[in-house]
Amino acid sequence: MRCLPELIRNFLATRDLDKSVTSFAYEMQAFQARLKANFFVKNYYLKTEQVTPTILVGQDGQRSVIMDTDIRNTNFTGYGFASSYAVFPKALIMFSAEKAIRLPNENEIFGLPGQNILSNPNLGPEQSNNFNVGLRLGPYLINNHKFSFYGNAFWRNIQDKIVQQISNRVNEAVQATPFVNLGKTQSVGFETSIQYSFKERLFAGVNLSKFNSIYKDRYDENGNTIIHYNKQLPNEPYFTVNGNLQYNFKNVIQSKSELNLYYYCGYVAPFYTSWLEIDRTTAQFPQDLGLSYAFPNKQFVVSFDAKNIFDEQVYDNFVAQKPGRAFYIKLNYTISKF
Repeated sequence: MRCLPELIRNFLATRDLDKSVTSFAYEMQAFQARLKANFFVKNYYLKTEQVTPTILVGQDGQRSVIMDTDIRNTNFTGYGFASSYAVFPKALIMFSAEKAIRLPNENEIFGLPGQNILSNPNLGPEQSNNFNVGLRLGPYLINNHKFSFYGNAFWRNIQDKIVQQISNRVNEAVQATPFVNLGKTQSVGFETSIQYSFKERLFAGVNLSKFNSIYKDRYDENGNTIIHYNKQLPNEPYFTVNGNLQYNFKNVIQSKSELNLYYYCGYVAPFYTSWLEIDRTTAQFPQDLGLSYAFPNKQFVVSFDAKNIFDEQVYDNFVAQKPGRAFYIKLNYTISKF
């Protein structure tokens, strides 16, 4: 920037962001360490400063440059606790509650034109009351079979959720929009995972997530409800399942070598991409195959991956298409181990 002429430097806008999180936590154990708890308090601080040069023309026709400075300070406090209790040695019940704060980042506030994000200096923090209750079982070993289970249910009541503004225009090719605060949103759902292995050779797992994310109310400047929506939020896949299968072969071709074969599949249920019900994705079901071969000294590993083997159309949360079928070869050599 110093290499630019002074005239140009005088007309450049500047953006500064200062963010810090300070926390205090207390941990305790009771009942022979079967009960564990963690209590915490966090302070969130955010300061933004935007200086924008503006040209003024006086009555005499003379032009002058003034610097329009916008300084904003945000200070919030969050708190909560997390606890677990071992009912049995391998059966754990978990519970947590938190007043959480999410501060916006620099791109959400100042914008990022290269990614069609406009600035929004009025963007505020996201506040939420979160509750989680979960259960963890295992790992249990029966003969050569090992398995474990994890499940968690959650409820999130969010004020001023930070999302990128979604246009209601149909078939709009390029959307340059800012991040904004929604009024009140609510998410209720659960996630679960099952893992299984046999003789440390065969590994299998399934993960599932199901939730709703509802836009409840819109507020005015004074915090009063002016519109009651009760609609599903766009760009949030609310039902996903993925599974993996892996098998390990010993002493293939060479003694003390290892060959790993794996299979992965994922399912994403259709979800809305705008507030219009006609804007909805199709179901996505990508599948991957791969293998890796570790030579006897374990220093050299060759792997091959075939992604999206059936060339399905898959998208991210904003319906930007991901790559189709693709193949990758990776060579990994470890020089030394520390």
